[in-house]
This record gives sequence, structure tokens and C-alpha cells, in this order.
Amino acid sequence: MIFTIHRGAHEIGGLCLEVATDSTRIIIEAGLPLDDARRDERPTVPGLFAPVADGLPVKAILLSHAHPDHAGLLAETLPAIPIYCTAETQKMLLALQIFALGAKLSKERFRTLIPGKSRQIGDVRVTAFPVDHSIAGSTAFRIEGDGKALLFTGDLRTHGRKPRMRANLLRGNRGRVDCLVIEGTNLSPGREKGMSESDLEDEIAAHLRRAPSLALAAFSPLHLDRFVTFYRAARKAKRVFVADAYLAFVLYLHNRESLPKPGANGQLRVCFPSNWAKPARRRHYAKAFALAEKAEISLGEIFAEPKRYIMLFRPSMWRDFPPHLPKDTLLLYSLWKGYLRRDDWQQCRARLECDAGRLVVTHTSGHIFPDDLRQLITDLNPGCVVPVHTETPERFKEITANLYLLSDNSPLNVN
Repeated sequence: MIFTIHRGAHEIGGLCLEVATDSTRIIIEAGLPLDDARRDERPTVPGLFAPVADGLPVKAILLSHAHPDHAGLLAETLPAIPIYCTAETQKMLLALQIFALGAKLSKERFRTLIPGKSRQIGDVRVTAFPVDHSIAGSTAFRIEGDGKALLFTGDLRTHGRKPRMRANLLRGNRGRVDCLVIEGTNLSPGREKGMSESDLEDEIAAHLRRAPSLALAAFSPLHLDRFVTFYRAARKAKRVFVADAYLAFVLYLHNRESLPKPGANGQLRVCFPSNWAKPARRRHYAKAFALAEKAEISLGEIFAEPKRYIMLFRPSMWRDFPPHLPKDTLLLYSLWKGYLRRDDWQQCRARLECDAGRLVVTHTSGHIFPDDLRQLITDLNPGCVVPVHTETPERFKEITANLYLLSDNSPLNVN
């Protein structure tokens, strides 16, 4: 089995990997770089974006989750290549397509992976394992071929709400992995160990209890665990959480009993933005929006009693807001800090300050912390470790001795 990092050996995002045997080539991820200036760059992968006259064709693309730095180039790959991922990841891609300008992908391309159930692709066997990350449907992949086993963790963490996922990953792979390909996002400079999702819930609840006016919540609607954190914190602070159409649609797609539903006890309401007019709602999944409309609330109602509410927020919502926010509005920012350098978020801060409001960062990472990374590697006890999705792969030397530091496009023979 030959493993190659086409992109992602020394950067976060833009990930594209390959596993190959003598008769089967499988690509793992087809992601966009995080750097906007490099969005047009494509990794050099024969047979992925354009046909090749000779050599093995790409048999499949494995997708661990729907974040653009892993999935953003899928629409540019050859349409004959099937995409293997979980049903939840397919739902997330649909939500991105409708609400966030995500690319449209043909349904015929998808092959659904059922976690824990193996699929044969050529002479390679693939098994998906659910992992805890900041988007629903995330998985690791166990890939077996040529008598060897490679485990790709995808993006994951162990400080979230799903400890059982870590246990299942260990149960299926402990001591049975020849090569562990693992993310190292939080080994990069400027990133530090954060709190657990439960501790974040308590911190947010404390902010909400002290806040004298409206509270806004900035987080990804695809991050359902973070939604649960904010929703539970709102209940503790005796506030009503207000979702938008995007989050309401994601909750509809993930119709699990454990998730709050719009309208339940009046504690989850939905505010529709002006650019999502009712005809558009009917056109796109009428049943989903019919349910959400039962819990609809207007901005006028929210601004009339601002201390009662905490509402999901993103910079594009400014166009619907009145010229002035309620005095002392609190914006709880729960995203990657790097976004705060962007113009839209700079303008948000300035507008908040005009009305005596403030922005408070209250966040924890969707990626594994260094101490947890060390423990996971120890528990898995792999034959070797290959870092990806990190700016500083050399820092893995502090964690494990059995290490291969690869460069992009440098193949490794897994033995």
C-alpha cells in the first residue's frame, strides 16, 4: 500500500491524500486552501480533475466531512468518480448548497457509508468510524489493502459531548493500525488548550445572566453540538434562543430526538431574513419551513424585549437590523479567531461599539488538543504516525518517536 499527501503535509486545510495498491487508487478529501489568495490552486493529482491517458484511474473519493477545506473542490473533480461519505455528510453538503453558496453535486455520485460497516472498493476495504468534530457526520477511515491497515482520523476532538466515539474508534483499531494519518491543527503556533464543550456551556450561561440587553450568538449552523451548548446555556439563563432559516433547516435534516426543535415549549424560535422570502421557502423543502414558520418570530418582537432573547447572528444579517442595536448588546463569538481579521467582522465590532455593545470570544476548538493527541496515539499504538492538517508537523516529535514527516507528493510505502 502506497500513501501520498498531495496537499496538507505542512498546512491546515486544502487537504488531499491518496491510498493506492497495484490495482486501486482512492483519494481522501478534495479541499480548498484556507488562504483566500490560494483558492484557485489545485493539487497535482493525476486523474482527479482531468482525465489521464495512462496509469490507474481514481476509483473513489472518500470524504470525512463537509467543511470546505476538505470538500470544497469536489465539484471540480471528474463527475464519473463516486464520492463515499456518511448520510449526515450528504445532508450537510445540501445545507451548504442552499444557504452558503456551496457547489451542487449530483446525487448519483454519492455512495453512503454506514459507520462500522465495511465497503469494498476494488481490492481495498474501507470502514468509517464516527468522530467528534465541529460538523455533523464526521468520520475517520480505516483503509485496508495489500495486507496493511491505514487509519485516517479526519478532523476530530475528544473534549466534546461524544466520548463514546473515541471509545469506538479505539475498539476498532487499537494495536491494529500499520499507519496512523492524524491531524495536528492545534499544534500550530497561537493555538492553545481550551475548555470542554460542557465548560463552554457554563461560561456562556454566565455571560447571558450578566448581559443587560440582547445577546447575539455567532457560530456555524452546521455545528450542532455548539448549537446545543448555546441552547442549554440560554435555558439556564432563562432566555429564548432564536435560530435562523439555515439552522432550522439543518435541525430538520437531523431529525433526532436529542436535538431541540423549533417551537418546543417556546424556547426555540425562528427568525427569517428578508432575503429568504416565503416563495423561496416553499420552493426549497416546504415541509421543513412549514414547521419552522410555526415558531417564527420577527425582529420587531425581539428588539421590543431584547433581554429575553439570544439569537444566532452572522454579518450578513446587518441589512435586516435597524440603524441602532439595543444598547449594551452582547455578541458571543464562537468561531475561529482568524475570521475576526476579516472586513465583515471588523465592521461588526465597529457597529457594536457605536451602540455601547461589545464582542466577547467564547469558543473551544473542533480539533484535538495536544495532550489528548498524545494519549490517542498512545492508546492506538500504531506502527507509524504521519501528521497532516498542521502547520508544524515537526512538533509531533514531542508526542511520538515512531514518526514519518512527509512532504507533499512524497509517497510512503506502508509496511
